[in-house]
Amino acid sequence: MPANDPLRLEIANGARIRLALENEISANQARSYVRCLQIGWQVNTIGWNRGDSEAQLADARSLLQAAEIFREIEGHDAPRAIDCYRRAGEILEWLARSKDDIRSIAPIELLAGAAFQLGGLPAMASGLLGQLDLEEDGAKLFAAFFRADFDAVLILAMTFWDQNGDLTDAGSSRRILEEDRDDRLSWYFTVELIRALGLFADSIRRGDDSRLSKAAAKLKALDAMAVRTFSDDVSLLISLLRQVGER
Repeated sequence: MPANDPLRLEIANGARIRLALENEISANQARSYVRCLQIGWQVNTIGWNRGDSEAQLADARSLLQAAEIFREIEGHDAPRAIDCYRRAGEILEWLARSKDDIRSIAPIELLAGAAFQLGGLPAMASGLLGQLDLEEDGAKLFAAFFRADFDAVLILAMTFWDQNGDLTDAGSSRRILEEDRDDRLSWYFTVELIRALGLFADSIRRGDDSRLSKAAAKLKALDAMAVRTFSDDVSLLISLLRQVGER
C-alpha cells in the first residue's frame, strides 16, 4: 500500500461517517429530502435558500471523491465506496427533483445517475436518467452511457459523425489543435470524448476486449486532461464517465 493511502482512507472515511452512514441522514439531508417531497406534492415548502443547495451539492462532491478513494484502494465493490456513492446519488436526486436554480451550476441529474450506477443501483440510475427531457446531444450521450444503454450511445455517436464527416479521418484531431480558434482545446476534447465513448460502446456490443481496453485507456487519459484543463464540475463529470466505464 502506498505510504499516503492510510491518510487518504482516513479522510475519506471521515466524509462517509459525517454524511453517508447507512440508515442515518443528517439534519440538512433530511431537510433537503422533505423539501423534495413538498415540491413534488406542490405544497408549501420549508425554509431553504441557494446556500443550502450549494452546501448539499458540495457534500455530494465530497462523497463522490471519498467513494473514488475507497474504490481505488479497496476495490470496485468496497462497502464504504458503495455507501458514499449511494448517499451522493440520493443527495443529488433530491436537489434535481427540487428544480431550483442550483441546476444551472452542474448537471446534477447526470451526476446522480452516475452515482447510483456506481453504487450498484442500475435500476435507479436508469429510472432517473430515463425521466430526463434532455435537449443537448452531449447530455443525451452521457445519460445513455451512465444507463449502460450502449445502443443509444452508438446512435448518438453516429449522429455526431454524420454531422461532422470531416472529423472521421486519422489526422482530424491533430488538425483541430493546429487551428487558430479560441475553443480548439475544448473542441478537441469533445471530439476525443465522443470517439472514446463510441469505441467503448461498440466494443462492449461486440465483446472485443482489445478495443475495449483502448477505449478505457482513452477515457482515463481524458479524465487526467480534464482535471488539469476544465472546471471542477466538468472534470467530475468526466471522472464519473471513466469510473462507470471501468465498473
